[in-house]
Amino acid sequence: MSPSPFLSSLADHMAVRHYSKRTVASYLYWIKGFILFHGKQHPTKLGQSEVVEFLTYLAVKRTVSPSTQTLALNALAYLYNKFLNQPLGDVSDFRRSFRQPKLPAVMTREEVRRLLSHLQGTPLLIVSMFYGSGLRRIEMVRRCVKQRICCNPVRIFAPCNSNSGMPMLKRQRSIPISSNRGRWV
Repeated sequence: MSPSPFLSSLADHMAVRHYSKRTVASYLYWIKGFILFHGKQHPTKLGQSEVVEFLTYLAVKRTVSPSTQTLALNALAYLYNKFLNQPLGDVSDFRRSFRQPKLPAVMTREEVRRLLSHLQGTPLLIVSMFYGSGLRRIEMVRRCVKQRICCNPVRIFAPCNSNSGMPMLKRQRSIPISSNRGRWV
């Protein structure tokens, strides 16, 4: 399939104005998506309401990030304002994307029991304190340093092992705190 003469001329227009290759490629991607979204209609036949419709579609149906939606808006603004010389006007009434809240991963009681059954000694104490107190990892590390109980900490990684469904554990090498007296810890 040969490239569109319209998109080729747009790429040449941007290259003459010293836009980077990545910017050109990104803008062409979003402009092509805009054209395909509207049934391959030429952008001169489309206007402000179609731009608003496309940007709302990106936020609602494709759930793109706010920065991605802004990039698509900038590409379309360039197309209309600089290439076609048809100012878009006010397109601020589209539905904006928002950052999805990052929810913490929560383990069931059975998963916690299985995790604790693989530990013993100091790591068992530390992880039990995590679970029982609701402390964050950095808070526990600070508490461990203050209480001088962290001699061989356990690091829990967020991704689960795909085979067992359990968080992966990794022993972290450390020097016992008692041998570091007089030094910064």
